[in-house]
Amino acid sequence: MTDFDASAIDQLRPYGAALVAQMIDLFLDTVPPRIDAARAAAGAGDHEGVREAMHSAKAAAGQVGAVALQRSCTAAEAAARARVPAEELQALVGHAARDMERAVEWLGTARGREG
Repeated sequence: MTDFDASAIDQLRPYGAALVAQMIDLFLDTVPPRIDAARAAAGAGDHEGVREAMHSAKAAAGQVGAVALQRSCTAAEAAARARVPAEELQALVGHAARDMERAVEWLGTARGREG
């Protein structure tokens, strides 16, 4: 299973480099704060806060092909919905945070190619 699906970015290319760059910038501007919000919510035992942040991050990850992040957000969202113990929820959010860091690096490289 792959961590990134470049075809998601490739599908945007016919619409121009500016749109590709805009979508990547939108991800880079919005997803890290959502992951931070999920971390804070998990630390506070706020299952609904984790669920909301992970749902939003999952959608953004799917739009740019960050499939590992999308999977980890899906797992954390489901765990939050199931109201798993705080320690388990924190671990899942931590996994999503690591996947997000890798996605930011990958998308930063892709963004550099778009100009």
